[in-house]
Amino acid sequence: RDRGGDWSSDVCSSDLHDLQNDFLMHAILMTSSTQLQRLNSASYEEHKIESNKHLQASLRSFRSALNSPTYVSNNFEAVLATTFLFLMHSCSNPTFDPSQPGMDGFLQHACGLYDIIRYNPSCVPRSPFAPLCTPMLLPDISPNSGPGYDLSLMIKTTNPLYTNPGFGSYEAIIKSLTPILEIVESELPFGGASPNALVLYLVHWLSFLPSDFVILVNSHDAKALVIMAHYYAALAFVLARWKRGWWWLRERPVYMIEQTDEFLGEDWEVWMKWPISVLKMCEYESGHWGCAADADADSFSEVGVEEEMGVLLSVDFHPCKLGDESWARKIASYR
Repeated sequence: RDRGGDWSSDVCSSDLHDLQNDFLMHAILMTSSTQLQRLNSASYEEHKIESNKHLQASLRSFRSALNSPTYVSNNFEAVLATTFLFLMHSCSNPTFDPSQPGMDGFLQHACGLYDIIRYNPSCVPRSPFAPLCTPMLLPDISPNSGPGYDLSLMIKTTNPLYTNPGFGSYEAIIKSLTPILEIVESELPFGGASPNALVLYLVHWLSFLPSDFVILVNSHDAKALVIMAHYYAALAFVLARWKRGWWWLRERPVYMIEQTDEFLGEDWEVWMKWPISVLKMCEYESGHWGCAADADADSFSEVGVEEEMGVLLSVDFHPCKLGDESWARKIASYR
């Protein structure tokens, strides 16, 4: 782990057995080339070509490996590490093009991470990546004010422009996201948690999104995009106040909020008000949140930042995707 709390170096560290997997080796070279794109603008295109070359090579081998459950189980750490690196690569190359169909790679690999863990539970405890992939979430909150409440109003409106009766998990996703949205507006910076821990939690939260919601995001469903814009606003807030690490994540939140706002247009302006306001506050050091958060962020020491959990102390085991209550009851019956 580097000084900024990023876990890219953790992912790239492995034993000799794991390094025999060619998809992992290509993924490591892909990530190295991607970071060099950021560090040396003069050779940006050269490293971009190199990164994409290793991405394609890794994907070909990785897809073949995933077809064998036995292979995944026997090479669990290499598979997990490669999934993390794919997630990092897709996040560091944000795209939003409503004119073109296709998956959001960031969401795709995050959801894939959850499935790898869910179908190989016996492998997790002995893995060095266990702290990164243990299924834990903050307790749901039914919002009665603030941005979470605004989202709950959005999904209940009877305006035909905003209705989508074919999807029922909006509410579960909003309730799960609300605790993090409240942290942004809390007088206690970062809810008392280390900013590194919050960023990791937010990245991990994506793993719990149900597949039907991810499909809506990829099809540019307006409500799903507004919910994701609120998610990215919380992420942007934490990153703006914590300047260390996470090089692969920093460009995405602002990009996705601005692109979403432009795509949705005036009809959705009222529902995009909070994410846009967060971006504006992040731009000014004199902003209400900026002053409080910046002052206290400096108080986190190099050691203490990894120990402060604050609101994240209340995370609890969550065995299923958001909204999948039947699976949650099934798991509970075995505990």
